[in-house]
Amino acid sequence: MLLWCYIYTIKAAHPIRSNLEEKKIRFFYVGLASSILQCCGLLRSILDHVVANLPDPDNCARCRADSAVCSPWHTTDPQAQSLPWTPLCSNVIIAPYSGHTHRLPDNARSVGSTDNWLALGLGHNYTTEDDKIHYVVHNYVLHNPFTNRSLPLPELDAVIIDDRSAIRKFLMRSTVDDSVAVITNNRMHPLIVFQRGKGVWSPATQTNPYIYLIDIAFLGDKLYAITTAEDLIPLDLASDGDERPMVAMGTRVIKKSFESHTTSDEEGDDHDDAENSNEEKEEEKHNDLTYTNINCSAVFGHDAGPGNITMISRHLIESDEKLLMVKHRQGLHPQGSWVTLKVDVFEADFSIHAWVPLTEGLGGGRALFVSMNFSKSVPAPYGEVEEDVIYFMDTGDMFNMKFGTSSPSKICDDSGTTWLFPQEMVL
Repeated sequence: MLLWCYIYTIKAAHPIRSNLEEKKIRFFYVGLASSILQCCGLLRSILDHVVANLPDPDNCARCRADSAVCSPWHTTDPQAQSLPWTPLCSNVIIAPYSGHTHRLPDNARSVGSTDNWLALGLGHNYTTEDDKIHYVVHNYVLHNPFTNRSLPLPELDAVIIDDRSAIRKFLMRSTVDDSVAVITNNRMHPLIVFQRGKGVWSPATQTNPYIYLIDIAFLGDKLYAITTAEDLIPLDLASDGDERPMVAMGTRVIKKSFESHTTSDEEGDDHDDAENSNEEKEEEKHNDLTYTNINCSAVFGHDAGPGNITMISRHLIESDEKLLMVKHRQGLHPQGSWVTLKVDVFEADFSIHAWVPLTEGLGGGRALFVSMNFSKSVPAPYGEVEEDVIYFMDTGDMFNMKFGTSSPSKICDDSGTTWLFPQEMVL
């Protein structure tokens, strides 16, 4: 308390002239307080008490991330350990609550993640003749910001290094040495499965239904994929005699489309043949378009009224040894931000080959974190994570399944690209 009185005595002697000046002075006081307390060897709880009584807690919380503030805030914050971190479109990762930033190399861009590993594309900005800026990737790496460990991905480099390729989904089955599945917008390599040091697999060019896959999830030893038509397709993972990855497509678990994709469950239906013929004609028109808007989880809605813009995204998530599909309908707010309009969650029923709506919650004490690049089911309640709640990064809000309501969330950041989970949340 004497320290706090001393700080306000100093502040009274320096009248505030502007908001910027006030922020600088607040930052100085936080740094001064933490330095004095650290030198005195006082307990972290006292430091927390000081910050809790500062005039602007939000700004002071972000000041705690600066190097001027003592390290216990970085390493022992229980709130930060129980919530995912948020990589931004730039080369910055933000920790929850504290606002601590982990800065990546200037030439790094986040392209995906799994649990506590971040997939990065290393490259540079390239300006075209018409003054459009593209980011050109030279190589990909795995990076763990919690341990500061990085691993090269030469298998991925050998397949899709190109200035127009985009990774839609990067998913690891378990460890960094296990199978990795990647969805891209590249018609030549729409799905890539590889293991570090053992090789890579990709289907033949423009093969159905790989160019229609929009999301993937591991369940047991299998990789499952969904299409925009909400088909659920199993993919068996194996290896050849040289231990190189191999993928075999199985019978579709759920079939909602009429397309006759090349799978082991072809039925020879006349209607399917007609649909497939039409698809082939469309494919001929686009054979020269290697990079198009394929394999994208989000599509614009067709039932919106005049002046309304809606978008629907579908996400496949493994949750408590079950496969869930989350259908997220968003609307564009007049102020330019996306808001949640409707959320539907379905469980894949393997016995009746159908998606079964979940109306009473997620079950099993779970919560979902959903983004275009990575989604995860976690036990709940856990810290600030609530049970039967879905946290959407794209809209920055949370949806309560039991009450069917959506509200802003301090956990989500709609400027983020994916989720990163501390080791404590990787179960």
